[in-house]
Amino acid sequence: MSSLVFDLNETVLILTAFEALLLALFIGLVPGYRNQSKAFLCMFFVFIAGTLISTMSIWNKKVQESLVADFTFLPMLLSLCWMLQGPALYLYLKSLHTIIDIRDKRYLVHLIPPLMVASVIQWEGIDIYAWLPWNWKTIPGDQLESVLMVWAILKCFPAVYVIACFYTEHRARAAMKDLFSTIDDNSLRLADLVIYGYFIHWFWAFLAYMLSGHVSGHTSHMHGVLSNYLTVIFINLVFVFGWKNKRELLKMEFTQQQEFDVKSSLPAEASLEAGQNSAFDESSGGSPLFEADKLEPEVVVQEYPIDKRKIARIESAISEKKLHLEGQLNLERFADHVSIRPRELSYILNTVYKVNFFEFINGHRVEEAKRLLSSVEGSKDNMLNILHRAGFNSQSAFHRFFKRITGITPSQYKKLHSPQEKRRRSK
Repeated sequence: MSSLVFDLNETVLILTAFEALLLALFIGLVPGYRNQSKAFLCMFFVFIAGTLISTMSIWNKKVQESLVADFTFLPMLLSLCWMLQGPALYLYLKSLHTIIDIRDKRYLVHLIPPLMVASVIQWEGIDIYAWLPWNWKTIPGDQLESVLMVWAILKCFPAVYVIACFYTEHRARAAMKDLFSTIDDNSLRLADLVIYGYFIHWFWAFLAYMLSGHVSGHTSHMHGVLSNYLTVIFINLVFVFGWKNKRELLKMEFTQQQEFDVKSSLPAEASLEAGQNSAFDESSGGSPLFEADKLEPEVVVQEYPIDKRKIARIESAISEKKLHLEGQLNLERFADHVSIRPRELSYILNTVYKVNFFEFINGHRVEEAKRLLSSVEGSKDNMLNILHRAGFNSQSAFHRFFKRITGITPSQYKKLHSPQEKRRRSK
């Protein structure tokens, strides 16, 4: 009876690679506004699939005994896919809070290390035979040095992007709070799941590499197998999450208005000139959001004179127009209503009210929820209707923010301040 072409581990890797490609296709087809973010995330999963397929092929005995083993293609494919996962994930997270101009030559730096490693593999003729550790004693010394260098780069290189991804995700959250009164929890949880999965996968592979010279060959092989299975678990978790949330996966709508980053500034002359205009200046040509990424770090935050009339318009928008009760309110829409430039509005909120836009709007929503919960009408309503009437569109966000401000849950507040409880205490 002929032996199987693939063993159980290899079959699992093939199926997981196929699943990663399906996930990339699924994300690409989900309707949403952040097409650039979806593109980078799709690339990330395609690179994972490429890593799994090339890994499985290199370690497959049938492939090792075939003519393919004499070519450098598979080691190059594995190296490129492995090293490009980090840049793809980093750019995905970065695209959540800024528009990435792919024509900018600065982004080409992400391609340099993978291309250099691929060039070394091709130049030194590192084929499948030279790639496998148990053959290293039989290959020439110069080639062995190149193989060891490539392996070291592959295992250590992702650490740079692990750090960059955590920092970028932190910036994305901060940026969203400056621009939106609601946050897409599904997209943030997806970002968390992807970044932590990537970190665990890399760290285990790095640990296996560091221990490879101190443990037996069998143990080293088991570390590699477990690393692959961590990828399997990671892909399945993301797939289940994506399927569960379906259309909500990446429906984060960000405006491309350049006036939004309160932490950055235009040059003083341009800012002062722009500050004399109305809420939206379309003469700028629509440059990308967070243009500050291209500014020098020495540029300070533009300060605007605090105009009491503008503060009065902000207060009126809350007390009279009740704008905070709109579930999908963002900084641009609020700024349009009060006829204040978005950047200046952010400055006023941070300077006068000591909060960002997210905290400012949700603080007033909590006050509305408190009013409803303590009213005769609200005491008869369920909590889901209360939170929607107060402007929240997420039950978890409502409970989290309400408790953060009041120190108790909405249910506890309702029991303490309901008309029935007030009457009971007054007796």
